[in-house]
Amino acid sequence: MFSATDKVFASQLNDLLRICGKLSYLSNKTKPIKRAFYDFPISDFCCPSAKTCRVEAKSEGNVLYHFLDTFHFPSTPTIKWLDGFLKERKEVLSKWVANKWHQVSPKTFLELFKEWMFLTIIRRKFDFNVFLTDEEFDNVVEVFNVCPDEFRFWECITNLISKIWFFELIVELRNNSKDHVAAINSLIEEKRLAFQIDALLNDIFDSIEKTKANVGFPVYASKGEIVFVRSFEAGEISKGFLLDVKAEWFLTLSGLLSEKGYSLRYQWPFGTTIKGYPVDICLFFKSSTFKGDGLPDYF
Repeated sequence: MFSATDKVFASQLNDLLRICGKLSYLSNKTKPIKRAFYDFPISDFCCPSAKTCRVEAKSEGNVLYHFLDTFHFPSTPTIKWLDGFLKERKEVLSKWVANKWHQVSPKTFLELFKEWMFLTIIRRKFDFNVFLTDEEFDNVVEVFNVCPDEFRFWECITNLISKIWFFELIVELRNNSKDHVAAINSLIEEKRLAFQIDALLNDIFDSIEKTKANVGFPVYASKGEIVFVRSFEAGEISKGFLLDVKAEWFLTLSGLLSEKGYSLRYQWPFGTTIKGYPVDICLFFKSSTFKGDGLPDYF
């Protein structure tokens, strides 16, 4: 079974990953470089620092990030500057919890937390080292054209970089935010903060609770994809992969999601990336309507 804090973490991460962006610019050039700007509104939790996050993708070049409508915040921060900001923000969050300031201004604390999570994702995944080939650039544009009204932050991230890279960050974010998530959960239990959760994610949580099985918990859910996190012991893993896909818990989870149109397609980590147990593993399910992103199917 999942904990209350798992549900809080999942809901906050899901909120960020489901932010819908728009294509604000696409160059008409075919050679030598094609460029596209994807703008994501972040004013709900990042204002007054910035109101918009712009992801700049270009063929045969690095993916860059910028911020629009900024206030004492660089429009294109350096890696050193953003690292310093994130370190300071993490310290501020810890100080809020230690001094119980979060109980005085719950909404502000939640906004500070979501800002830290979002900017951590930006910093770690669009870090001037994601180099796009011409074919990869065209794929991102094609994905946007397929779902222009639902081109979410998740689609942007996972079509610009490997999903596997992001699965690793999901686990890291969960581990590094436990104290802050626990503080948010206490505010919810004390009714100092309203707990709102996406309808699809909530439906999945409700279905899990009815099973009473340890299947993990979802951290992202859309019509096309669902990502679960589950802790595994050594006996459940062989050479980095699920040892028994006929285990009762897995049959329960796969049966539950198959009713909703999803099937398991991938898991992380794999191979020699597991260094100790228990280990948190991300399981990736996709629906039959999902267009795909070139990720191989392992099951």
